[in-house]
Amino acid sequence: MARTRRSSMLGLALSVALLGSVGVVASGCSVDATGSEAQHDTEATVFTPLGVSTADEVADAVEEILNEQLDKCIEWAPGVDLVTPDNIRDFTHKGYMSYNGLAEAIEGILQTQGLTEIAPDDLRQYFRGWALPLVETGEDGVAIWNTAPLVIYYGILRSNRNNAFDRAVDPEGVDIEQLAEQWDLVTDGSMLDHDFILPVKVSKNPSLAEIRQQVHGRWVDEWSWGYDAIDDFWQSQEGPEGHPAFEPIADMLGSAGITKRYYLFAGGYDYGPWTRNYLVVIDEHDQMYGFMMGYSE
Repeated sequence: MARTRRSSMLGLALSVALLGSVGVVASGCSVDATGSEAQHDTEATVFTPLGVSTADEVADAVEEILNEQLDKCIEWAPGVDLVTPDNIRDFTHKGYMSYNGLAEAIEGILQTQGLTEIAPDDLRQYFRGWALPLVETGEDGVAIWNTAPLVIYYGILRSNRNNAFDRAVDPEGVDIEQLAEQWDLVTDGSMLDHDFILPVKVSKNPSLAEIRQQVHGRWVDEWSWGYDAIDDFWQSQEGPEGHPAFEPIADMLGSAGITKRYYLFAGGYDYGPWTRNYLVVIDEHDQMYGFMMGYSE
């Protein structure tokens, strides 16, 4: 069966699913790093996302992305002095590489500015102004993605990730941004679905039922907790499968600053077989974050 890589599309979906700010009322067992303790607490835990962005922040991120793509296109097409509707594709495509987001931005800029041609470097002054009106926001002013160009979606991902790392407080023995960068090494080249689950602030110790609901609803089961959860996720099939680059992550997650660790698994057969392996941790600053890796057709 062919395996497809959809990590970027999963990123925002997991941000919505796991990073939702609405608490879920649940009672049951809360499992910590040393064992299971029954909790009879019916007060909802509030999950407050640290990785959210305003429209202005997203526009800044999109501008950054488009400038990076433009630099590449200028490098591989040095003979293009003017970009026109007729040569946009040639300018933004080379072999298997293509920057469709930049192509769409150029088309939009030419149209909104009433231009028939433009020098490549002159595009830079228009990127942010092109992007900002395309960023949709919810009632709370947080940027969301529905039908905007994909480059807007990638801008949301970049901005959310940057904001999450800026707002999160590193616990003892852990660099959260370094965790994410190391995870990129674990998943580099993988055709499995994968994502780093951005930090959220929890109002109190969430119950296992609440964590399950935030991660993947009723389909997810707890497989192990504590230090075993790290190893079980590391060795999981259609997960890291013992990848040596996961070792620095395992070392950090074994630090005293991490107070709870859960390995969760979900799987099923809807439109095709799928699996999801999750490692979710809570730290001494009441922040929850983690990793996802799995397979779907």
